[in-house]
Amino acid sequence: GHPISGLIILDLFADRKTKDRFRADLALRCSPFLDDGSLHVLPWNATDVSSTTRVAQVVSDAFGRLDVLMIASGIGYHNSVMDTSVEEMARVTPTLMHVNVVGPMLLLRACLPLMLAKHPDRKIQPKVVLMSSISGYFGLPSRSMYCASKFALNGFVETLALELKDAQAPLQIFLVCPTTVQTKFRSNWRQHFGAADTQTSPPSSGVSVEACVDTIWHAFTATTSAGLHRLFIPGSAKLGYTLVRLPGIGNLVEGYIATRAKL
Repeated sequence: GHPISGLIILDLFADRKTKDRFRADLALRCSPFLDDGSLHVLPWNATDVSSTTRVAQVVSDAFGRLDVLMIASGIGYHNSVMDTSVEEMARVTPTLMHVNVVGPMLLLRACLPLMLAKHPDRKIQPKVVLMSSISGYFGLPSRSMYCASKFALNGFVETLALELKDAQAPLQIFLVCPTTVQTKFRSNWRQHFGAADTQTSPPSSGVSVEACVDTIWHAFTATTSAGLHRLFIPGSAKLGYTLVRLPGIGNLVEGYIATRAKL
């Protein structure tokens, strides 16, 4: 219900030309509700500290505050531990950790002061949306390194939420944990790591992008309390998250989930 004061989009653009083309297209789409001068498109590399601090500086200079931060950086990797050589594990793991954990941690930390500071133009409760994965709560076959990165992200977010609660900070944190989503996520990481069997089409199973957006938007608009809010997509994943923590039945549920998740 509130007008958008400004929009900042971050991405790892291949080059300046790609970024400029993306910005021109986005400016056209946003023109009905956003002035061109209020749109910023910035290159952001999750592995580069300087690009992270630059983002925070641009936000501070342009708006003096940040109401909503959404971090959706992510990269995957599927292979069993025993089928992954030590050399391959050493090559892949740093990228997984930087993109899935360190980058989001640094960006969130750099932007927190802009979200928590009082500002006369702030009209909504500040919100953070972090795209994680159900793999951050369940150990799943052939996803050991990916799960490690997502477990780390979820652990960081849960701890941060506790610290902000102790400080009585009004920040809302939405930790989004979908199962498989119908995107080119798998083919993208296979191409990045030079996999021989690069997939070119999204998986036919899993949840749609539209279902994810609808769930996030509903929580975004309906939630009033500060603190951590876990969004499991689809909703049945939340039942698994609950049952696996129960004595006795938890091991059975965990085994069932692992069987269903085998690639």
